[in-house]
Formats: sequence, structure tokens, C-alpha cells
Amino acid sequence: MTNHPATSTGLVPFNHRAAARDSLRGLAVGDAFGAQFFVPDNLPALREHRLPPTPWPWTDDTEMACSVFTALRNRGTVNQWELRGPEVSGQRPNRISVQRKRGSSGTTQQVLA
Repeated sequence: MTNHPATSTGLVPFNHRAAARDSLRGLAVGDAFGAQFFVPDNLPALREHRLPPTPWPWTDDTEMACSVFTALRNRGTVNQWELRGPEVSGQRPNRISVQRKRGSSGTTQQVLA
């Protein structure tokens, strides 16, 4: 994070874009790490407080967060019905096969079908 000197009002300028980027990075890494607890081969390392081997997958939750960010950046608002479409997320049209590769739950796959 960047430190900003205080302004004459005493308030520190807030960089919304940097905050959003940092939040997305934290969510992506945290969610990818959390997904490792569902990979049986990783459990021994996790029990020993070691990180499992990489790469860690991009998850459906990270995709949704990026879709929300893109909608806010482009329009300043979020239309929940547009979030499943490739026009917001930048996804390829065959979304279900992409979601299955990311480990989406069966419910998520049904909703997006």
C-alpha cells in the first residue's frame, strides 16, 4: 500500500482503485488457498502447517469478485442478472466447462446453466 501525506484538511486521500486491486488480490489468494483444503493430497502438508504445492486454481468466487469489480468500474453499479454473462466477466462463452475446471459447486453450475 502507498502512504500518502495528509492534506490541508487532515484527511489522507484514498485511492479506490488501489484498494480494489489489493482487495481482489487478497481474495484471490485467500480463496485459492482455502480451496486447497478440499484437495485430499494436500491435507498432510496443511496439517503440518506447510503450504501445498502450487499452482492454486482460480476459483468461482474470485471470478465473481472480478465480475463485480468490472461492473462497478464500467458502470458504477451492479446488475445481478448481468453477472453471469461474459460481457461483464470477460469470460469465454462456454462458462460451465470453465467453471467445472475451477471447482465450482454443483449448485453454481446449475445456476449458470
